[in-house]
Amino acid sequence: MTAAFLLSMVLVCATTYLHTNLVMRRVPAWWKDDHRPLTVMLGVSAIVLVHVVEAGLYAAGFYAGSAMGLGSFVQEAGMGPSDYFYFSLVTYNTLGLGDMHPTGALRMLAGVGAINGFLLISCSASVVFRHMWTPTSGSQ
Repeated sequence: MTAAFLLSMVLVCATTYLHTNLVMRRVPAWWKDDHRPLTVMLGVSAIVLVHVVEAGLYAAGFYAGSAMGLGSFVQEAGMGPSDYFYFSLVTYNTLGLGDMHPTGALRMLAGVGAINGFLLISCSASVVFRHMWTPTSGSQ
């Protein structure tokens, strides 16, 4: 369980660092006072891409944890890279479909991944909300 906790914390730190530098700093600086629909669309797309990369980091963590013997996954077929990524996306955004689930200490990684994903998605929502509700310099 200690190894799963440490792996979880490494992933929390890595995703938070990535998120802070790209979503919390770069996107607002790039947006500035530009509220045109195309600019907003590109910014939101960039934010979604960052979330997909963060989920990919968790997929690598699930693979590494499985390879280290921390647990496995219950599903009918064997786990391939796309299965780890799919499970990571479903967990990261707290959708939790339940068609596969981890066993052993990997359950901790799934729980921490869901908390981390929810928190970072909430931070992204606040960035978009702040941009959408910040008046442009020409408005009253």
